[in-house]
Amino acid sequence: MRTVDLKSALRQLSRQRLRSTLALLGIFLGTGSFVLLVGLLRGGQAALQYAAQEASEGDLVIVRKDDPPLRQQHRPTRELSRRDGATLAVAQPLNDAFVSAEQRRGTWAQRGGARKRVTVTSANLETPALYRLKLAQGRYFDQQDIDQVHHVCVVGQEVWTELFGGHSLGERLVIDQAPCVVIGVLENKPLIGGTDDTNIWNRKVLLSEPLFDTSYNPRRSADKLIVRPRLRADASSIDPLRALTRSLLLRLHDGVENFRLTPRYDGQQEEQIATILYVLLLGAVFVSLTVGGINVMNVLLVSVTERTREIGIRRALGASPNVIRWQFLTEAMLLTFAGGVLGVLGGAGACALAAWILRRLVGAWELRIAPWSMLAATLVSVLIGLVFGTYPATRASRLLITDALRRE
Repeated sequence: MRTVDLKSALRQLSRQRLRSTLALLGIFLGTGSFVLLVGLLRGGQAALQYAAQEASEGDLVIVRKDDPPLRQQHRPTRELSRRDGATLAVAQPLNDAFVSAEQRRGTWAQRGGARKRVTVTSANLETPALYRLKLAQGRYFDQQDIDQVHHVCVVGQEVWTELFGGHSLGERLVIDQAPCVVIGVLENKPLIGGTDDTNIWNRKVLLSEPLFDTSYNPRRSADKLIVRPRLRADASSIDPLRALTRSLLLRLHDGVENFRLTPRYDGQQEEQIATILYVLLLGAVFVSLTVGGINVMNVLLVSVTERTREIGIRRALGASPNVIRWQFLTEAMLLTFAGGVLGVLGGAGACALAAWILRRLVGAWELRIAPWSMLAATLVSVLIGLVFGTYPATRASRLLITDALRRE
């Protein structure tokens, strides 16, 4: 692309401001929507992970109770228990991993005349680190609360808002006729999509393990065991931890496998969903950019018709067909490049604004603008100009000098 072609293209586009702006608008919307939607999709993936109501990432081992295999059903068994969790927590091979032996119960919580259906869940000192929970206000259980079985609890954000809205901590909450003092409130952790189930963090009430067992679980059994390494690990490196957990539990259960480890989380389902969304996104952007490209081609065809005499004069003065062709191709690519750059900037700005709004609506939402989407949108915009500018440029280059000079 020669400098003289670039200067000529800039002059021509500036003379046709309205027409150029309308053609540029189609490319602007196509590239801008691409950057915006990719950013929202990436931010949505992160939000879904943060909003997960169970710690279901790849660095987690979950053990649930199960029937033993047929060949072991004649042997005496014992159920999952707090003892299993305590043994795993101090087991040297697990390298001091976070461990919780969890039990829960659906019931009603009451304060005065207000009642709410909740899930009461047992918790230990490791629970916040295990589930990566944060407190919006107050404090979590300490060792004294556990040792002395204090009647205190930590509640989810929805429980606090509906039963204690506007009040300070230290209020009493009655669960199954037993009062406990609210000492802390969990940070808002909404479930995207909504549900009536109470087994989400916003509708939970956490009791210390000793208090929960005193009230509901005298056998000190466990519904599930959860193990997470203290250092983050990916899905593939968690396999040794799974094997060690299974081996230790078999030893504790006298070789009877009356438990099961949930399948290793590999994120394949989320990857498949993301891939499908990306394909649909690319299809929508392709249609949008194609419409924009057709608009650019139409503008150039009109420009060729209006400038036929100018083309004839340039040809008569010695300009070759190739020079004429590159003149119009330069105009097309410059127009779509400008639309692409403005679209990328507009899409990034819209993505930042959307992330700011969504962060206040759904809680955890990160601004994730993909650099590759910005580069791809800019390159595609130039390619659109090259593709859809080829026909008008070729048509201009094939005009006969005599016919062009006769055109008024």
